[in-house]
Amino acid sequence: MKNAQDSTTSSFPPPNSISSAESGSRQSTPDKDEDEPFAAFVWNQKSVKTKNNPFPIINVGLPKSGEDTIWNFFHNLGYVAQYGCGDLRRPRPKCLSLGSCIHTNAMNKMPAFSNCSTQLAAVDPSEPEFQVYTRLDEERYLSHLKPVKRGQYLPQIMYLEEIYRYAPNATWLLPLHLPDHWAYTFSRQNMLRKRLWNEVLVTKYNSSVPVRNRKIFEPEPLEMEAVDHWTLYYNQHTKRIQDFVRAHPTIRLIELQYRLKRAPIDLVDSLGLPVPSQERPNARIEDLWKCMSDECDLWTENLERLEHHKVTPRPQLKLPKPIFVVGLPKSGTTSVSNFFSCGGALSQHYCCCGDVADHRPCYSKIMADCILENKKNGRPMLENCGEYDLYAQLDGEQIYITNSSKGKHGKQPGHFLPQVFELDWIHREYPNATFILPLRDSYAWSASVSRWFNMRHRIRSEFIHMNRSSDIEGVRDPLVAIYNKHTERIVRFVERHPSHKLVMFHISDQDAGRVLARESGLPESCWGHHNINKERKY
Repeated sequence: MKNAQDSTTSSFPPPNSISSAESGSRQSTPDKDEDEPFAAFVWNQKSVKTKNNPFPIINVGLPKSGEDTIWNFFHNLGYVAQYGCGDLRRPRPKCLSLGSCIHTNAMNKMPAFSNCSTQLAAVDPSEPEFQVYTRLDEERYLSHLKPVKRGQYLPQIMYLEEIYRYAPNATWLLPLHLPDHWAYTFSRQNMLRKRLWNEVLVTKYNSSVPVRNRKIFEPEPLEMEAVDHWTLYYNQHTKRIQDFVRAHPTIRLIELQYRLKRAPIDLVDSLGLPVPSQERPNARIEDLWKCMSDECDLWTENLERLEHHKVTPRPQLKLPKPIFVVGLPKSGTTSVSNFFSCGGALSQHYCCCGDVADHRPCYSKIMADCILENKKNGRPMLENCGEYDLYAQLDGEQIYITNSSKGKHGKQPGHFLPQVFELDWIHREYPNATFILPLRDSYAWSASVSRWFNMRHRIRSEFIHMNRSSDIEGVRDPLVAIYNKHTERIVRFVERHPSHKLVMFHISDQDAGRVLARESGLPESCWGHHNINKERKY
């Protein structure tokens, strides 16, 4: 975890080094502006009893950045934490939306959080303020769009100046993720993604939005469906917060590596917080940090797999290394990868660069992107892509930039297939590599690909882009033709280059595990079917 203050000119000390007298000196306010009367309002810290007084703590991260976990953590510690509402209720049936309140106050030149916690004050007059604000944003209706659509109040983007004026000495918390991981997680939240996209449109075109907020979504346009653009959106927000804090050094920014196991300990140490919880006086800090999102199980699973690789002796494989699975995607690549991983071999699938994830979200990047970067820069095929015994999936999504007849640029989705179009490159660099070709019924494969997101379209586009449209013309099912021709291509390639060992088997055969075990020297019990998508409808 990194404190942004380290890179600024501020000499603001860490909380553990602040004395009571120094803590009081932090009450200074920014210079008042006579034209803006709300500049004189600051956060009321009288009710806070902690020694170092880091309050209020304001989470300025984007949605899907761990706000549930952060709220749960501070709530378990016994602090008065806010989540979405301006009252104590969470989850909310009907509540006073804090995002709406901040927006209204900003439009009316009122203090940012003025009258936003009145219901809380009615419950407990001694605590009229929240100590921790974990979620400022909230959905809203956009009356300026026709038909009316839903958007998202985003005070952590649009009203940073107003928040600063209200609490100039606040602690800002910025949970950090791998940007592409956040973008992938966020892009699967269809309603939230659409609300933020609508908000982008309003910010760009709506005259009622302050002029100073119109250019925060560069570069334009921001495509709603593109993960790479949401990655850019995330990076821009992170930079926006860091730049703002550098310009306002009375703010203390804590950048929290949210996914690390030490995150809760780092957070408590950085804030200098006491633990006022009386219900669980002996609980470890780590036990109070409970991840509330669906991705946490995947994260835990990946860490367990990494530990497995570290403590399990790598087996002596019978097959020459490296070993490449040269079958097409959705041909049993996950099952082969898990077979080798179960036997203790270091196995890659989809992700790369030491990443132990085998599907999205990757915590580094996908293997296809790494290979494409090396190809573009004239480097060896697998340089800086991680060292594995088995490379189970080299292929992956890619985007082609296209030009129309009118001179406009567009984007065409494709699917990079090195096992189809880069076999000669593989042979030049790894002339003694082992090829594994798992087979399945070509019609079943076509049906599986058609159900797997947009893969059918991506593969067809790739063949057209690579000037191989003859492989898919004049046939009833182009994917069936692609699959059958690819099987023949691999067999002929190995016949021309006998230095490669080819292992072929049908994944639905009962002796599939026996074949792999005999050839590799790994236990047959590791074989099983994985990543079956019969229930998927899209």
